[in-house]
Amino acid sequence: MQLKLRKALPEDEDWLWQLYLTTLKSYVEATWGWDEKVQRDGFRNKLGVENFQIVLDGDLKVAGFCAKEQQDCLWLHMLLVSPEYQSRGVGRFSMHHLQVLARTMNLPLRFTVMKVNPVAGFYEALGYTEYRDDDNCIYFQSRPLMSIST
Repeated sequence: MQLKLRKALPEDEDWLWQLYLTTLKSYVEATWGWDEKVQRDGFRNKLGVENFQIVLDGDLKVAGFCAKEQQDCLWLHMLLVSPEYQSRGVGRFSMHHLQVLARTMNLPLRFTVMKVNPVAGFYEALGYTEYRDDDNCIYFQSRPLMSIST
């Protein structure tokens, strides 16, 4: 695989939305219920395609993620990996990029995982630690000076 990043373009919005539906809708539905309009509006207006990075394998879109700087961290809102590219290093590649970015900002990388989503072990294997949880989500963060090999 030849993975690389590019900033998402307005024409990527529908692809990202479909990837969100494919990868996370069942977990959102099981956790909070699903309201199509609320989800679509939140995806479009709270995240915004302009805040996504697209992961490419050559010219093929295989993943996308949205992270935004906050006062005390770099917050990963969403990491979406096409099912056929899961367990092939795309998530690790994305998290490595985000971790490098967070380190250059001198901030921890933080994110949540819905408890019904079995991906928590992936993040733990990369070295992220749980710093909080609630009824629905586990909150993860990077350790100081943490790095991820690609």
